[in-house]
Amino acid sequence: MSSLLNLNIFPPNILLKKGLIIPSYTIRKKAILTGQFSLLSMAMAIFYSVFDAFVGIPENVAIYIPLAIVSIAAYLLNRNGHFFISKIILLLAGNTVVFLFATREAHATGSILIFIPIAIAAITLFGYERRVVSMMFVGLSIFLSIIVLKSDFTILRHITFSNEYIAANFIFNLISTMVISSMAVYFLIDINYRSEKTLLENENRLRSLTEELEKSRNRFELAIKGSSAGIWDVDFATNTIYTSPLLRKMIGFEEHQYERIELERFFKRIHLDDVDRLRKAVDAHLKRQWPFRIELRIRKSDNTYGWFLDSGQAEWDEAGQPMRMVGSLVDITLAKKAQEEVSRQNEMLAKANSELDRFVYSTSHDLRAPLSSVLGLIHIIEKETDPKRVSKCIEMMKERVETLDNFIQEIIDYSRNTRVAVSLEPVMINELVESCLKDLKYIPEFDEIEFKKNLPKDLVIKTDRSRLKVILNNLLSNAIKYHDPEKEKPFIKLSVESSKSKTKFIIEDNGIGISKDYLDQIFDMFFRATESSKGSGLGLYIVKEMIEKLNGTIQVFSEEKKGTRFEVSIPNHK
Repeated sequence: MSSLLNLNIFPPNILLKKGLIIPSYTIRKKAILTGQFSLLSMAMAIFYSVFDAFVGIPENVAIYIPLAIVSIAAYLLNRNGHFFISKIILLLAGNTVVFLFATREAHATGSILIFIPIAIAAITLFGYERRVVSMMFVGLSIFLSIIVLKSDFTILRHITFSNEYIAANFIFNLISTMVISSMAVYFLIDINYRSEKTLLENENRLRSLTEELEKSRNRFELAIKGSSAGIWDVDFATNTIYTSPLLRKMIGFEEHQYERIELERFFKRIHLDDVDRLRKAVDAHLKRQWPFRIELRIRKSDNTYGWFLDSGQAEWDEAGQPMRMVGSLVDITLAKKAQEEVSRQNEMLAKANSELDRFVYSTSHDLRAPLSSVLGLIHIIEKETDPKRVSKCIEMMKERVETLDNFIQEIIDYSRNTRVAVSLEPVMINELVESCLKDLKYIPEFDEIEFKKNLPKDLVIKTDRSRLKVILNNLLSNAIKYHDPEKEKPFIKLSVESSKSKTKFIIEDNGIGISKDYLDQIFDMFFRATESSKGSGLGLYIVKEMIEKLNGTIQVFSEEKKGTRFEVSIPNHK
């Protein structure tokens, strides 16, 4: 440094106490300048005391000594960190002493000139931050100068000075004015230079940081685009959430829509079944700092829901309170559908394997049992000579063959339902019901039962005719087989109710009914409530499978010894 402030005339460790904490460079430089002004003021007081005593004016020493004492006090206060009060004391002392001598001495001594560096020093030492105080001292110097110039007021005794004294005094005052003013101005130039240099360095650093941030932002944007992730940023101070353009596009909004929305408003787009899970996950992250990663459904602009992977990280203040949370949203709808399809296929495969095992076991048993009976009856006939007994055996053989044929038909129905696609065609319900009843007339118990029909006239629906016929056939044949012969008037009632969206078939009887213990199992494959059950255990299973193939539903209501009611609903296709 080449300024007077840094020529080490007064080293900093002399001007300021060692270890003194000063908040900024500018304040430190002002403190050093104040210390230098204090020591300079003390030096000038001593110099003028010696000079005036030498030229024969010893009474001035009584003024310079207090000035020296005040300068030392200002120096000590400043050195110990009492910067403001030291400046006040120093400037008041300077203005006072200059005023006293300027009112007594001839203007030619130039004493009044020292008001100028005092005013400049006030501006320099207090700076812009305390501009009101500095302007007050400038005003004080101007006011005292005007008094000196416009009046003969003086406190000290008038003395007639020689021309040599006046000339010497003028030179000393001029030099003092120039030195103090130069120190103050150079201080300001130095501070300004450093400020400009710092600003330039900061500007270059900021430009470099901006360029680096721009590169980082471009890399970040490329990474985000490559990952197909939308970015969100929650501000907990305002409870708002910022959404990136890609995130808004993922949800189906325009780029200008919902850039920043209320947090609760965004929560309303979350599927109701996922809201509690999301809130718990957020709370666990904010309170326990657990990782935040959750799959959830969000409602899009077309009111459909998509699956998204949501993950993020919060930022906490020193007190542990969350300030913000930033994260990403990735659309996993296709992956979720694929996962669900795999799960569904696995369930179907497990079900198929289980059913296959049961099917092989039960089929082998149900196929062999009638054949074994027929074979046994054939052996009896070969040895029998009584025509009546032969005829009885043939009748029993016929029943076993019919049982076997029915079972094979059920297997065919089961296989067809599994492998053949749904075929929609117009079906006249009255005609289909009559066809079913015609097929069932060959059941021995058919004539013992009263059939009641409640069908809309000329009702036609679009559905799979063959599957609907199998469903009605099986339900009606079961009602016939399990009627209650002890009742005087056994009946089966078939009702049909149709609306725009669906058609409901109701088969109701007053048969033997089903125990509550078995209601949940009657649709299982090969389920038989007792060993004396007449069916194969496939009928109701096939009914349920076919109804599900038609996207329909079936319900059963039954009470032992009172009767059973089946309700089948299938959708109406346009």
